Amino acid sequence: VYSELLRLAGDENRIEPPPMLSALALNVHTTRETASRAIAHLTRRGIIRRSDMALEILAPRMLVDMVV
Repeated sequence: VYSELLRLAGDENRIEPPPMLSALALNVHTTRETASRAIAHLTRRGIIRRSDMALEILAPRMLVDMVV
């Protein structure tokens, strides 16, 4: 999920409109629940900010470090 967010955001660190969790999960071959937990975790840590308009990566370096 983390690497897919980085790929979708590109150099701008922004995804407009924000990805649907079910579509994101499908793209990375996981469940919607797993994708939802990953997004919630990143939001709580302040790594991303999600609104109705966009998903913004606030700390791209931290997100890169989380990719295994």
